[in-house]
Amino acid sequence: MEISDQQIEFIQRDLELRGITMNELNDSLVDHICCAIETHPHSNFQDSYLDVIHTFGAGKIPIIQKQTKLLLLTSNSIIMRKMFHIFGFLAAFSTSTGVLFMTMQWPGAGILLVIGVGLFNLGVLPMYFMDRYRNSVRN
Repeated sequence: MEISDQQIEFIQRDLELRGITMNELNDSLVDHICCAIETHPHSNFQDSYLDVIHTFGAGKIPIIQKQTKLLLLTSNSIIMRKMFHIFGFLAAFSTSTGVLFMTMQWPGAGILLVIGVGLFNLGVLPMYFMDRYRNSVRN
């Protein structure tokens, strides 16, 4: 069975009515539903569509969006945590190396200290407080 543009628009509107507000998720679900309808044994679009929706779980479609948002949030949190560790390491390394250079009276101590303190103030601290804020809002 081939699906027309009007049927695709119907699927998009129906998913929006069922609670899918994320455009990328809506497009992805429309693609999956269209593929399933095309391989479905019914020749009638409405019957095929209802069968496919029931395989998704008609009441569980909003849960798919919640799980997708949680996955994206977790993914962003992991990236931010990695960046936090990288900035923290670079800030600590630059600052401690700058202190060593200053103690030994080697050239470049001031630059290393400025870089280390700058990374700490402009990289580590904002990410730390952003993470604390997100955790307080989630709980």
